[in-house]
Formats: sequence, structure tokens, C-alpha cells
Amino acid sequence: MKIPLDKDGLPDMYWLKWRFLHQENLVKASDKGWHYGIQVQFDKTAEKHWRDKGYLTIEDAITGRTYMIDPRTVDIVEFKGDDWPSEYDKFLEAEHKKALVRSNKAKGLVGKTFSLSAADGLAWYEVVAETARKVKIEWRGYCADRWHNQVLGWGGTFDKSTIKPLCREKFNMKAWRGFPT
Repeated sequence: MKIPLDKDGLPDMYWLKWRFLHQENLVKASDKGWHYGIQVQFDKTAEKHWRDKGYLTIEDAITGRTYMIDPRTVDIVEFKGDDWPSEYDKFLEAEHKKALVRSNKAKGLVGKTFSLSAADGLAWYEVVAETARKVKIEWRGYCADRWHNQVLGWGGTFDKSTIKPLCREKFNMKAWRGFPT
């Protein structure tokens, strides 16, 4: 479903998918497929980008990074009550499964994925860098509720001794059904 191009106000949307079509020379080959994310609506900067430049502000579903995207390259991911799991949910689950496979293959902490309880779900993180005493982690949106841990937030650099005990040696992929055992 295409985006309504009314400049008076931001379109009321939530789940979106887009391609980096107008920046092909700037995009890595791995980024040339569909991306999924959530429209940033209640933000003065997002409203300004829409009003002044005609761009949507979209937060990537997995990394949380924010992009300004030409709405001509965006489709709305529709959700119907009886359509579960939705296209968006299937994308999150597929990306989550890839991350757990990478985590199982990781030879150190880099690449390890872990979760912490948050409200009625889980907050997911991935270790992206490691030094002798510190690790850098990033939040991952593998759950549609997009929970964050109160201490780890969107990620950051933490003492290795804090993060290492949270990382599993291996996830049981045969038992995996969205929440590893």
C-alpha cells in the first residue's frame, strides 16, 4: 500500500518497509533489499522533515537507527487482525533466527546475542565490539514490542564482567520458537 503524499501533516502509519532506491551508489550490497521499520510520528524534527523536505523519518526495526526516506520508496505493511504473524512479524522472526545462528558461531563475545526480561517481554542486545576490559553492545528489535532494559537502554559500552555472564554459550535452535530455551 503506497503512502498518501499529503504535506499538511504526517501520514498516520506505523509499520513500513522501504528500499534505498535513490541512493544506490551510497548503499552497500547487503542493504539493497527491503528494510522494515516504524515511522517516527510524534517528534518535531520528523514533522519538519516531512513539511520541509517531504521525507519520512523511519526507525529501523532491528537496529533502531533512524533514516530520512523518500516516501516514494516506502510501502505500508498492513496488519489485519486475522493475519498473524504479519509480514512484519515474519521479518523480525527471520532476522532474530539469523542473529541466534551467528551468536552460536561467535568465537568470542563479538556477535553474541542475549536478552533480559523487560515488562511483559524481552529486551534483546548484541555484542558488536570487544576490548580487554570493555564490550560495546547495541539494542536489537527482535520483538515487535521493542522493549529496552532500564540499565542497558539502547546499548553502549560496558565492563566485560557485566555483559559476559549474560551471553549464552549456545542457543538451542531446535527448541526455538521466538523465545530461545
